[in-house]
Amino acid sequence: MVFIDSPLTMMVTAIASVLMVFGWYACRKRIHEIAATREGHTGVAPVVANPPADTFKK
Repeated sequence: MVFIDSPLTMMVTAIASVLMVFGWYACRKRIHEIAATREGHTGVAPVVANPPADTFKK
C-alpha cells in the first residue's frame, strides 16, 4: 500500500484531513447562516444543514 511505502504521503494525508475538519468547524456558522437566508428558494430540499430529525417524518 502506498501509505506504508511513503511516510511523507501518510503525514500529508493526515495533515490535510485535520485541516479540513478544522476548516469545517471554523466556517460552519457562516454556512448555516447562508443556508438560512435561502429559506423558501430550494423547494422541497432542506434549507438548513442538519435539520431536526422529525423534519422529514411525514
